Amino acid sequence: MWSTTSAFAAGAADYYFWRPAARDGAPRPWAVLLPGTSGLSIFNDHEHYFRAAVWLNQHGVDALVIDYHGASALVPAAKEGTPGDRIAAVVADALVIERGEGRMQGYCPGAVIGWALGGSGAWAIAQAEPIDPALKAVAMFYPALLRARPYRNALPALVLQGTADDVLPERELRGFVEGRSGRSAPVEIVTFKGAAHGFDVPSLMPPKTLRFPPLTGQPQTFAYDQEASESAHQALETFLREQGVIGAACTG
Repeated sequence: MWSTTSAFAAGAADYYFWRPAARDGAPRPWAVLLPGTSGLSIFNDHEHYFRAAVWLNQHGVDALVIDYHGASALVPAAKEGTPGDRIAAVVADALVIERGEGRMQGYCPGAVIGWALGGSGAWAIAQAEPIDPALKAVAMFYPALLRARPYRNALPALVLQGTADDVLPERELRGFVEGRSGRSAPVEIVTFKGAAHGFDVPSLMPPKTLRFPPLTGQPQTFAYDQEASESAHQALETFLREQGVIGAACTG
């Protein structure tokens, strides 16, 4: 388990955005949302992850959106390690802070949902020593992968992946999943034919194509796909129900 010294006084809490399903203070299942590589903004769309929080709220789940880019410099445990490890350390810190406020209680089931780079944090959180015993599962949209070390996930995982993703390709995802330890928990990969990176982001219409690095890099496409997005959310709802998050009760 990641160790953490609460960064409350240092200001990391300013990067933790609480979005409850209701303002009644009642304990509920909860989810942590980890944005993608560009942080809270996707090509000047500042609302995507907060829309995801609303979707969770509509299913009776409290949500915490974490800007780990902003928080990581203020969390001592997040200063070293891989990007996934640093994101996981920020999540551990956020849980300490939120529980100090009476939220995201350990007797309520929780999940982590990550996009792109945030997915590497979800992989890290799911591994052999989960950061919190209340966590039941992780889910990821087109996740970045952990590199250069053996991997075993102790928590079940759902991955939502476009077959036309040229940013984080399906073949690399499958290679990573197939290379896990045989003692790993299940990983379910749901693919969407022809869907590109960012297929669940409505503001990516029309599509955007960029080169990384500029001018010399390979073109990479970011595009919304309504059918893929709707199917992905159906798969996500089913998964979170099966894992005892959506529709579950707190035991305390």
